[in-house]
Amino acid sequence: PSDLFVDGAITLLGALMAFCMSMAEFELLKETSAVTVMVIGTAKDVVTVACSILIFGDVFGWENFFGMCFVLVGIAAYNYHKVLCAREEREAEEAALATEMVVMGGGTAGAVNGVGVVGGVAANGAAANGAANGEYVPTVTMRKFGSSTPRLPTRRV
Repeated sequence: PSDLFVDGAITLLGALMAFCMSMAEFELLKETSAVTVMVIGTAKDVVTVACSILIFGDVFGWENFFGMCFVLVGIAAYNYHKVLCAREEREAEEAALATEMVVMGGGTAGAVNGVGVVGGVAANGAAANGAANGEYVPTVTMRKFGSSTPRLPTRRV
């Protein structure tokens, strides 16, 4: 009977660890992308192979060495690409924020004689609000955030 209890406890502990790992991967997937999770999984495999060589003294041939180098270069290239994309997005957002201006006091953006205003000119071609007397009227700009890939909702803490 005690062997059955120990076996059940070990099985339950393994199942609990697998469940926790699945939940951690799901949370990671919500914050990143599927490709990033795959790259992290590949890096985990590299660490596992390196530990098996260092700890257990497994044989590691030239083919394995070049394969490991190939994998590490791929991981580094992916991370470099992500850094470049993040930098470009940040610079584009900063440029967009730098060109936006806030109308302080004075005029109100809106409509002229019931006609909608976009970019300081009313739909009928007349100057809107304070634009005729030199006041800045903001333009309508479209911004694109991130990629067109759908993302899972993230939890705000």
